[in-house]
Amino acid sequence: MERLAVLALVLSLLCACNDHNRYKVIERTNVGQGYDVPVILLHDGHKCRARCNNVKGTSNPKLTEHCNLHVGQSVECQSFEDRDVNGYDLICGSKRDSDGNLDTDGENELLYIDKEEN
Repeated sequence: MERLAVLALVLSLLCACNDHNRYKVIERTNVGQGYDVPVILLHDGHKCRARCNNVKGTSNPKLTEHCNLHVGQSVECQSFEDRDVNGYDLICGSKRDSDGNLDTDGENELLYIDKEEN
């Protein structure tokens, strides 16, 4: 019984951490052509005005992935301060590298944050 209580506590903490990394897409501006798609994400009550990379490479050089964020969608994201790791402020998705970080593979969404609002 004690083990179940500990397991329940650990699972609830994991869920709480995952909620902290959740962003909801509340606005998207569709553009005809271009490298970036303007989006607004909601995170912890703050709006993030961002640009989603709309031309992403994949492991197949003949394919290009486009921004796949849509209004109403909730996504798990990882923040990178000062773009020091990979050139992006925020990576959203589920594909991770060997260190457990979200990677810049075409399956993930790659974003630059332009402005954060309360």
